[in-house]
Amino acid sequence: MSQRAIPIGLVSVILLYLCFGLSHAFMLPIYKPGDEKRHTKYVVVLESEGRLPTARETWAASHPPLYYALVGKTVMRGVESIDGIDVEVRRARLISVAFGAIALLYAFLIIRLLLPHHPGVAVHATAVIAVIPSYANVSAVLANDSMSVAAQFAMVYAALLVLLRGPNWPRCLQLALYLTIVGLTRVSGVLVMPVALLAVFSGIWWHLQGSRPRRAGLALLIVGALLASVALSSGWFYWRNVSVSGDPTGQSAVFEQVRNHPVRSPMAVLFDPTKWLEIHDETWGRLAGLVNIKGALRQFARLLTALSVLGAAFALWRARIWQWFGDWRTPRVFSWVIVVGVFGSVLLPVFVYHARGGGLHQRYTFGALYICALLLALGFTWTSQRVVPIAGYCAAFVLGFSLHVTYAARIVRRVKTFPIEQALHNLKHPEASTTWLLVGLTLGLVGVVYALAELHRPLTEELEA
Repeated sequence: MSQRAIPIGLVSVILLYLCFGLSHAFMLPIYKPGDEKRHTKYVVVLESEGRLPTARETWAASHPPLYYALVGKTVMRGVESIDGIDVEVRRARLISVAFGAIALLYAFLIIRLLLPHHPGVAVHATAVIAVIPSYANVSAVLANDSMSVAAQFAMVYAALLVLLRGPNWPRCLQLALYLTIVGLTRVSGVLVMPVALLAVFSGIWWHLQGSRPRRAGLALLIVGALLASVALSSGWFYWRNVSVSGDPTGQSAVFEQVRNHPVRSPMAVLFDPTKWLEIHDETWGRLAGLVNIKGALRQFARLLTALSVLGAAFALWRARIWQWFGDWRTPRVFSWVIVVGVFGSVLLPVFVYHARGGGLHQRYTFGALYICALLLALGFTWTSQRVVPIAGYCAAFVLGFSLHVTYAARIVRRVKTFPIEQALHNLKHPEASTTWLLVGLTLGLVGVVYALAELHRPLTEELEA
């Protein structure tokens, strides 16, 4: 295994994502994404009036203010209206794209912690995320989605570090910082905090010396201090939501104005397979401007996912996964319990929100996207043949690239040349920009393929390692 293949793979993944993310940031007309105007209104009120907006001014008012304050104090300082600020909005989009790249980095680090002997899986999983059209699309909008995802990934990574390697001051302070950022960025991230704190408690219990009462006391003390950091930094905002709308999420104020459909049972939504399929299809093919890409591309995405899941099941069976959990009371095994907890903490609130009348959108599930991508990447670890993961990823790349190009064609409608080039007409040199975009995508793909060829190992070797 070549150690240099790991950084090459990571850099290639980030390059692929930046090519797609930046192209979306520049080819999307201002406010074409349905929520972008609402989030921009938040920044305008914060900057022009020095206060938080109300739900009547913008539905985005239920979100904590950190992202909007960051944008307002950097690229949109002094804005007084949502009109005539095209340049400022595009600059703010670049901030969102940067957070999307940070999220990918932490997704890579999380998977490296979970499967330390399989860096190829980390490269493969994050490379899949990099080409998923909706991820680049959502991360290229003036909104707090990408910052929230990055903060959640960083929080989970820091918590898993404490669980797997033990607590120390730098790790605890790092986690406190990420918890604070999560609390000030998006309500949905707060729902993942209990799982992260459980990982911290378990890590302290397993790694520190002393009697059980002493370890439990220290664990509770540290977890309490971490909770206090969140309460002191962002507790005021959630108390404000309770005062204004009656619940800490602020959803009640939104539901007073609109519901997408009648209220139903959360369990009925959760166990409806069509809803899970809807999330899958939206992840690959629903993009800003109410664009849904269907037909052969959607069918190919479903086929690729189905084959990957079947391959993952076969790989886990061949690796005798049940032997991994011979003693579940170990940090390594419990780290996977934490990942399952994260998945539930992200997905369950989405279905409850949908049952109350809210939308069921793929971006709400991005906090668990690396878990889904990890499952897809495991689908190519059932064999030692390197051509299998390479072919699998190339299929995902072709699908993602085709979806991106199709989306660009939908934006410009009347295609006269390469759709992405035509969609980038607002740039000074769209032809040169598109050429460099294609060069970047080629280099990124070559780098990922090289990394997969060098790093691939079948999952059966995990127990031996």
